[in-house]
Amino acid sequence: LTIKVVNRYGADVYTVHAHDANGPGAISGHVAPGVLKAGATGTFAVPTGWAVVKNGGQIVGDESLIEGSYAKQNTPNALIDIDVSYVSGFSVPIVCSCDGKGVVTGCNKPLWKLHTCGNSNGVGSCKNPMRGADYDNAVPSPFFAPCRHSAFTVPRDPGANANNVCHSGTVTCCIGSACAANSNQP
Repeated sequence: LTIKVVNRYGADVYTVHAHDANGPGAISGHVAPGVLKAGATGTFAVPTGWAVVKNGGQIVGDESLIEGSYAKQNTPNALIDIDVSYVSGFSVPIVCSCDGKGVVTGCNKPLWKLHTCGNSNGVGSCKNPMRGADYDNAVPSPFFAPCRHSAFTVPRDPGANANNVCHSGTVTCCIGSACAANSNQP
């Protein structure tokens, strides 16, 4: 599986790649903590059994996340599972797409411009007050609500997940409001 991360945010973003400690890491590409320059693309390839979280923004734990896995799910072949999560917080808008499917997860809305964050971490991220809401039917706070069902804005939102939707072997995630919109965005 190849994952591309395109920075259309208009500014540099900090990234870190953290894979499941019990599984394999990326086999090549842009995975070291660092900066993805404005307009740049980072690409990495992963083997079967991989699972990851990749942050965008200054890394303090409240950032927008790309989450995914490429693993067997009680199936003979590995399946791609990808999502964008704002459960910990929001730093930058992110959407992910796959060839022939368009955007399958994420939200390109500029949340900072749409609503006031009531829980800023002071370094560029809005902490999500619902991050511990481990129950069905949780409702996102007003800041996060414009991305409900397109990106995870509460811990349980299956509409934000794209499991076994991508089959091309390449997933492209785009950072920024200039990226294509998700048809699931409210």
